[in-house]
Amino acid sequence: PVAIVAAWADQTKEMGSVAASGAMTFEVDGEGAIRLKARFPDGREVETEKVYFSAGMLLLGDISDSGFELMHDLESRGAADAGHE
Repeated sequence: PVAIVAAWADQTKEMGSVAASGAMTFEVDGEGAIRLKARFPDGREVETEKVYFSAGMLLLGDISDSGFELMHDLESRGAADAGHE
């Protein structure tokens, strides 16, 4: 499993763990910019780019061996829908 930590403003929060090729969806309150950091069992760490959020948004963190991406849930649905046309 890969440990996930969220960081925004002057706060951090342990988000739990996901599989090394997994994803997690979470809702945020307030507004600002957030990034996620993933810690692999071998000690390697990767971070997402900062993503702007506002209250009630769903965010999706998608992790793989090649990287870690954070996006709005609507963006991920749009990409999935585009692939089914």
